[in-house]
Amino acid sequence: MGTGFTDGEACYFIGISPNSRLSAGYRVKVSFQIGLHENDRALLELIKTSLGVGSITKQGQKSIQYRVTSIKELKVIISHFEKYPLMTNK
Repeated sequence: MGTGFTDGEACYFIGISPNSRLSAGYRVKVSFQIGLHENDRALLELIKTSLGVGSITKQGQKSIQYRVTSIKELKVIISHFEKYPLMTNK
């Protein structure tokens, strides 16, 4: 996966919602997501194959999304960005 591609097309998401069934009283969801037009499915398939984690789902009428939601799989994403960080202007 090209790290630079994610600069404009990807995001990390953290959602916190009340859940009285959990001891802490909240549920925390974390994910890494890349959303594209359905015509770009081959690109998301390539990213998924190269990283070996995640899933691709339809979002809306003409959008698809690559998403990684498990902590174990998110470690693969984090490792990728540690090895290939986004360039910064200094």
